[in-house]
Amino acid sequence: MKQNLGISKLMSVKQAYNSWAQQYDTNENKTRDLEADALRQLLSPFYFSRCLELGCGTGKNTAWLMHKCGFITAVDFSRQMLEKATQKVISDKVEFVEGDINREWSFASGEYDLVTFSLVLEHIKILESFLKKRPLT
Repeated sequence: MKQNLGISKLMSVKQAYNSWAQQYDTNENKTRDLEADALRQLLSPFYFSRCLELGCGTGKNTAWLMHKCGFITAVDFSRQMLEKATQKVISDKVEFVEGDINREWSFASGEYDLVTFSLVLEHIKILESFLKKRPLT
């Protein structure tokens, strides 16, 4: 028998992240923590002028990246995640932007010498198109 879940009853990814924002930093999440450790180990020897951080979430990586970068454009599509990030990271070196990386990138301009996207690839509809995107020049 085919089960009818009803699209209206399913929570969108954006709604899920908005709901998750309040406890995202305190919930046990080994994937998130392992990814953060790997990012820090990989990038610790380097300094970057401009960083585009896609999927910044609550700013856990942003807080670390701001010591490794001259300027960061930190993007997320969850307003509640961004609210947590702006409470955590207060710096004129960071611009938080609400934006959907599956759509045109009106949130990024110029050149970046580092682009990070932490735990977002599973939300990309067409990966090839995503990897070919460029900031506005």
